[in-house]
Amino acid sequence: RATAAGNLFAIGVNALGSFMTLGRIPTKALGFEDTVWKVVAQRGQLWGLAFEAAEQQGLKGDSAAQFMTDFMVNPPAAAIQEADDLARKVTLQQPLESRLGRWVQSGARQGFMRWFIPFIKTPYNAFSFAFEHTPLAPLTKNFQDTMRSGTKAQKDVALARIALGSAGATAVGFAAA
Repeated sequence: RATAAGNLFAIGVNALGSFMTLGRIPTKALGFEDTVWKVVAQRGQLWGLAFEAAEQQGLKGDSAAQFMTDFMVNPPAAAIQEADDLARKVTLQQPLESRLGRWVQSGARQGFMRWFIPFIKTPYNAFSFAFEHTPLAPLTKNFQDTMRSGTKAQKDVALARIALGSAGATAVGFAAA
């Protein structure tokens, strides 16, 4: 049962937290930034899919532009799903589907661990994203699935990630040395 003193203390702590964070502006800014990048990634992917579909149909000039506009106004459900998946991946918010990821997330929710690891999805996805850009990427299920059943473009992107990540790591290594 709440008491007046308890309520007053809670109000005071809330006011102090609001004052110390300037009205929780950093949290609101992170939410805004996350939304902006999700929208940019989603819309970019939809435009890319529209362009690809117009190209597959052999459309050129005004007919291609009209097709792409219609595609953007009323995109197919599969295109929306693909764009949303990319938006979650770009902002490191995709669900943890690997067995290790689910295990780590469930462990982070247990008892006192939730105080030490308040969130796990973003850091885990950041590590996984970086791992996809190393020579060890072929060990991942995502890479193996792409190589097995992906399009030529998806396979090329997966291989380019490894090359670019390795080149970047080599350059940083030389600079550090």
